[in-house]
Amino acid sequence: MEIVGLDVWESHRREADFELKLLANERSVCIFPCHVEHRDVKLAGLSYEDNYQGNAIAAMVRPGRIEFRYHNQFSDARVIAIAERFYNAVRETFDGNLSISYHGRTVKEFVKS
Repeated sequence: MEIVGLDVWESHRREADFELKLLANERSVCIFPCHVEHRDVKLAGLSYEDNYQGNAIAAMVRPGRIEFRYHNQFSDARVIAIAERFYNAVRETFDGNLSISYHGRTVKEFVKS
């Protein structure tokens, strides 16, 4: 999995109240600051468009939580698989547990052991 924006993640992840944005699909994840709109981030193979267009799902990243927005092309299982791939790629950077929600429901919990 290609991850773009790890420098953004690293510079904020220890703040008590950080908020970042994320785009993801099975191949790529992009992490970026909150002042940038999801639809304005364009990378090869990763695009989010309004009205459920594009091949990426949008999320907000906060301490201990990633909140994926609903996208009609992404099932719970697909979101969980993407979250697992991302977490496995960067698990050493998480200081505690991570909760994954999709469309307002918790769908996965990663417990740091």
